[in-house]
Amino acid sequence: MTTAGPPSMKLPSPVCAATGDGEKLRISVGAAAAIWLLAVALLMTRRLDQVMIPQFYSEAGQIFFADAANDGWCTLWHQYLGYHHLVPRIIAVLTISVPWDWMPLAYNLSTFALEAWIAMRLVTARIPPLAAIAGGIAIVGIPTNGVIFAGINCLHFVFGAVIAVNLLEPAPERKGETVRRMTEMILAAFSGPEAILLAPFSIWRAVQWRKSPQALAILAGFWVGALVQLYVWLAHPRMRLVATVADLVPSVRMVADYVECFFWRWAGVPIKPEAEWLVLTVAVGLLVLLFADRGQLF
Repeated sequence: MTTAGPPSMKLPSPVCAATGDGEKLRISVGAAAAIWLLAVALLMTRRLDQVMIPQFYSEAGQIFFADAANDGWCTLWHQYLGYHHLVPRIIAVLTISVPWDWMPLAYNLSTFALEAWIAMRLVTARIPPLAAIAGGIAIVGIPTNGVIFAGINCLHFVFGAVIAVNLLEPAPERKGETVRRMTEMILAAFSGPEAILLAPFSIWRAVQWRKSPQALAILAGFWVGALVQLYVWLAHPRMRLVATVADLVPSVRMVADYVECFFWRWAGVPIKPEAEWLVLTVAVGLLVLLFADRGQLF
């Protein structure tokens, strides 16, 4: 009679460990910090001029700085162009004591830090790895055609991704996770009109999460912000949605435009359109090969 030895145990990786659902991955604190630093560095290469010769862009100086200088914390609830901008106004108020010469740099560094955090948040999200990595890359590779993404006035665009990833992740399992995700949803909802666009998806998620009080608490915080944004938007005389079906349905030309913006003049270096498509194809192909053999593609 033979006695079986103790079952072998595989220690979790210091980089990531399996979560409660047994399928997604949770990144360690050290790995998350490394991803954040890498994202900061990559974002800065997109707009080195905003670090070397920083300056206010559009609403950053005319609206956010001016309001913070005049009204302080009361500006958190000021609306502009038909919606609230909570996170940009918090940055403006917190940096109001910075010397004038350094204030544009403080604005831009705050923006880089937050955008890098959002990229890290997507990469470490509890969603399929390919979707998580693709989301992080999309944040770092924000198109720069006509919009300077290094300014705090553009933060509401990327904070829409924070709402989306919270709706895509499973329901929270712990109190700390619930508080963190509720805070993310409230800040994102009160920072731009994207909350209005994503509200219908939250209703669908509420049906799925109806038996989870913690998940419904996250959605409740989001709904408060979305309803406030909707009220302000409807009350604003200039803000009316005018769009056609062609504007809402993606097309081949739209995808081509995005690819051109994504790779055009990274760090000031122009790239031919043929090379842009080649780089995009190679990048997508490598991601597919990386995850297909692990059963983690979807």
